[in-house]
Amino acid sequence: MLFYIPTFANHNTMPTRFYLTNYTEQILWAVALLFLFFMDTSGQAASFCVFKLIGFTSCPGCGIGHSIHHALHFHFVQSFREHVLGIPATIIILYTIIKPLLSRIQQTKLLWTRNKCL
Repeated sequence: MLFYIPTFANHNTMPTRFYLTNYTEQILWAVALLFLFFMDTSGQAASFCVFKLIGFTSCPGCGIGHSIHHALHFHFVQSFREHVLGIPATIIILYTIIKPLLSRIQQTKLLWTRNKCL
């Protein structure tokens, strides 16, 4: 439990609790996408590929970081050249970040309209 922020729908209900830990996965994915967005793709930067560090010349995931970088910059042709699954991975990661936030907003609107009608 990192942060506790009490919120009250109305004075007749118990307070609902919001914990920052509920959004830990979304925060980690957002930080990863920010890292990939600002990543240097010139080829002279250090590689984080475990297989390349061990000594292999290639692996199935090679190019996925560059592909996501290009997809985030809307360079879809270059993204597809780097790795075929870069664009779908970017879409899935963005969906993973946005979906819980949208459901939380929808729940808040539902509570607000329900309390307004009472």
